[in-house]
Order: sequence, then structure tokens, then C-alpha cells
Amino acid sequence: MRLNIVSGYAGHLREGLSRGSIDCALVYADDEEHHRFIPSLEEALWLVGPGNAALPAGGVSWQTLARTPLILPPLPHGIRRLAERAARRQNAALKVVTETDSLSVQKQLVLAGAGMTLLPAIAIEEARACGTFCCAPVGDPPLTRTLGFALPLAGESPAARHVLGLFDACLRERIGDGGWPHARLLTPPAGEALCSLVSG
Repeated sequence: MRLNIVSGYAGHLREGLSRGSIDCALVYADDEEHHRFIPSLEEALWLVGPGNAALPAGGVSWQTLARTPLILPPLPHGIRRLAERAARRQNAALKVVTETDSLSVQKQLVLAGAGMTLLPAIAIEEARACGTFCCAPVGDPPLTRTLGFALPLAGESPAARHVLGLFDACLRERIGDGGWPHARLLTPPAGEALCSLVSG
């Protein structure tokens, strides 16, 4: 067995699943999912500003978010679609002033005072702890996204199933030791979830 780890945007990984060049992918949930999907964890998305932004620790409302200049990736990026849909459900409209699909550029623009962005806590945890960024949860109900494993419709090989189990164990260990802040597990271990998916 040869292990080849590929990193990229979720859309590219899903294309690889469809072509057969990728056996399993760790991706965020998509309403237009065309593969089998095993949800693994849910994480909160936070409003992120510069360290002096003084965002309320208790969170910001959708009304406040709608008045906030935002720096977000363009559609159809997952966070952008998720945020736009959630805002519409709350009868709010996002005030996007700059679009970039580069995480590093988003952070630089936030620090320059060009606006704020929406990110999971894990993306800015160290910088937040140092005071570089200030962040707060969004909305009630909170804005969250789901991460899990996408698999080909035709089924997976025993090797892919084994690798999936290893990745799932790593995720669980990371969350268990506090290394993935503001995330919670959704399912039993992926091996058990996969058996349920197959039997169902």
C-alpha cells in the first residue's frame, strides 16, 4: 500500500473522488454533496477582528454582523456559502467589502483594519492568545460548520477504510486534548459509522 496525502480546496478533493484519483477526503459538509459523507465534528465560526476590536466575549448578534464590514472568500467557497445562507435565515445581509480566497491575505487585511472575517477558532487560536486577534462567536443559534469524511459512491478499498480510521483517531485525539478549540464530536468512531453507512 502506498499513501499519498493531497491537500487542496474541498472542490478539488471532491473532483478527485469522482475521478477515482482520491480514495477518501476530509472535507466540510456540502448541501450539494454527491458522495457518501460521514460527519465527524462540528466547529463554531467566529467573527475575527484585530486585537483592539474589543468584541464581546458573549458573542455578536446577526444584526451586529450585518453592520460589520467583512473580508470573506468569494462564492462558492464553503464558509461564504454557509454564512450567506445562515444570514438569510436570520433576515440579515452580509456586508462584504473585500473578497479573497487566501487565508493569509484575510488575516493581513483584518490586522490592517480593512474589515473583519469569519473563521474557525483553530485558524487563529495562537494569534488570539497572543492578543493579535480578537474574536467572538456569531449568532443565536450559533454559526457552525461540519467536518467529515467523503467517500466514493462505489465504495472504498480496505486500505482506504484503514486510513480513514487513522485520520478519525487523530481528530478525536486532537479534540480530546484541547487542540481543536470550540469543536465537538458528532459520531462514533469512523469505522463504526462506516459500518452503519454500509449496512443502511
